[in-house]
Amino acid sequence: MTPEETVGHLAARLHETGFTVQQVQIGPTPTYMGHKRVMHWPTLTSMHVFTAIGQATHPQYADTAAYTHAVLHYASKHKPGLPLGLQTGVLAPAFLVVPATDDEMRHIVAERMPPRRFAAIGESVLVDAHYGRYLRHQGRRLVGGAYNKTISRTIEATTAGILLPG
Repeated sequence: MTPEETVGHLAARLHETGFTVQQVQIGPTPTYMGHKRVMHWPTLTSMHVFTAIGQATHPQYADTAAYTHAVLHYASKHKPGLPLGLQTGVLAPAFLVVPATDDEMRHIVAERMPPRRFAAIGESVLVDAHYGRYLRHQGRRLVGGAYNKTISRTIEATTAGILLPG
């Protein structure tokens, strides 16, 4: 698949899974931003999930950490309702689609701890459009571990039938 086709399929999947989707600009990256509110019953917390799908036009612009930080900032700023931390928070998986990846890019995403801030957790997801695969952090999340299942389910629902992990 081309990067454009991959982005289109992922954005369509956000619609299918109940997200409200709009086009926004995250730094230099045009992005489809999906938003929906979910209840996280184990912590009795209302979570606003902001799933971003952006396309880096060239692998040299594929700074997943910077993109995920910018998505997390956007999500925290645009979250409706009560202020962050008052029984509400933000989860922000950030899919960055590139034409192809290399070993260094994959290693950085797999090893780098995802960004977080008070009541907000991001997750970098690097998508290799050429091979139809995605990669995310492979380690254990120390802060915010209670939300790992919600983040994983969101990523799996968004990629099912479109991309393979790894």
